[in-house]
Amino acid sequence: MPYAVRKRDSKFVVINKNTGKVKGTHPSRAKAESQMRLLYHVEAGGKLTRTKKGK
Repeated sequence: MPYAVRKRDSKFVVINKNTGKVKGTHPSRAKAESQMRLLYHVEAGGKLTRTKKGK
C-alpha cells in the first residue's frame, strides 16, 4: 500500500493514499517518516524488533 506524510495543523500524519485512513500522528516529519518506513518494512515481510532506548 502506498503511504504519504502530510502536514495537518502543527502535526504530521501518515496516511494510506488509497483509503485516506490516518495510520499515525506525529509532532515531527522525521517521526512520521520513520513510521512510514516501518509500515513498508512490515508489508514487505519484515519483522518488528524492540530495542531499549539509549542502546
